[in-house]
Amino acid sequence: MNAGRLVLFMALAGPIIWPTHGSGPPSPRATIVPIDPSAFRAHATQDVSTREISLTITEGTSMAAAFCRAAGGWTAIDLLGSIWLLKGYGGEAKKITPDLLEARQPTWSPDCESIAFQGYDDGAWHIYVMARDGHNLRALTAGVFDDREPDWSHDGLRITFSSDRAGGTYTIWQVIVATGEVGQVSRREGSMPSWAPNDREITFLSSDAVRGGQVNPSPTPGIWGIDTQGAERLLFSTKDTGMSSPPGWSYDGRQLAFTSRSHLYVGGQPVSKNEDVFPFRPQWISRNELLYTADGHIKRRSILYDTVVDIPFKATVKLQRPIYSIAQRAFDASEPRRLNGIVTPVVSPDGKTVAFVAMGDLWLMPIGGRPARLTDDEAVELDPAWSPDGTQLAFSCDRGGQMDLWIHDFRTARDTRLTHDGGATGAAWSPDGAHIAYL
Repeated sequence: MNAGRLVLFMALAGPIIWPTHGSGPPSPRATIVPIDPSAFRAHATQDVSTREISLTITEGTSMAAAFCRAAGGWTAIDLLGSIWLLKGYGGEAKKITPDLLEARQPTWSPDCESIAFQGYDDGAWHIYVMARDGHNLRALTAGVFDDREPDWSHDGLRITFSSDRAGGTYTIWQVIVATGEVGQVSRREGSMPSWAPNDREITFLSSDAVRGGQVNPSPTPGIWGIDTQGAERLLFSTKDTGMSSPPGWSYDGRQLAFTSRSHLYVGGQPVSKNEDVFPFRPQWISRNELLYTADGHIKRRSILYDTVVDIPFKATVKLQRPIYSIAQRAFDASEPRRLNGIVTPVVSPDGKTVAFVAMGDLWLMPIGGRPARLTDDEAVELDPAWSPDGTQLAFSCDRGGQMDLWIHDFRTARDTRLTHDGGATGAAWSPDGAHIAYL
């Protein structure tokens, strides 16, 4: 018999300090409109058929943290797609962003009264700002572009970020907090920018693959900096260490801390041991101490004494879960029970027998009679199909290691494998019984 195969197919606005670059599409000034957080909860109302449960989270995966010393000290983290705040160094965390706004990578204003982050809710990432108490949520950037990885300047006037708004390549930009005016800072491909302590240089990561919209044939990947005059410099090459996280400047501007390949570096030298350091900006919280995230925790590391302390937190998440009765299954019962899940029944050409699949096996049942197993093995059988003369039954089976087409011949009681390519289902015989089409 020959088996045939049937396949169904089924703008650019000028920055305050940095010179404006003339390339790329114009970047319209964002209209800053306060956002009602209830808009993000429109579909999160409690259903009468659900119940509320609470989970307490004490660890996070791939979370960023930012500390602000003013106003008594606050720590912000992104956890489960939201921004959470801790008073000082640890304790009970409070979620401040709406449920349906994906929020990542927080950064503080210098006075600790406001926090910026990247948020996703309309098909693109934008830069958002809100008050520390969770009020006055507003988007600083808008459009179809992705605006990500914000860092607030020390003078509080600007936020730098990365964006693909110049020809689809991520480069470094800034937005004026008061007006929403957006301008390009560097035309070199880059991401994860950070302000120097004097706000007169922005450092960023770059693979250096693209410069000014053109492919760079001799890239120098690493941590780059650009000053207020537009002059760029390579601060640290990552050819040997691999691409790093955004760098964190020390207070005096003399040292850079960053992460690379799950390790924490200071001045280009690894300082962490046996830690899975998350790839976000480490932050100097004193002259000799760093705050970063690793192993699911917020950590404080003393560079002077080489000691590490975890900053504990507890975040309570409330979830709605359906109310239902738990079915009681008698798995150890020995008496006969009703079988559910009978699928793909097909009647034989003479109308006297039904073939079907149940519990992964093929069954035959005379009309009005009792069913009997045709196959009884560990393999899965699917899609039985009678030959026009009723002497054979085609089906799919994975007994050969993949789902292929097989035929059972009732005259010889033998099974024959027809295909060896895998993925064969849905057999159908031609009217003359000479061919089988399948998916």
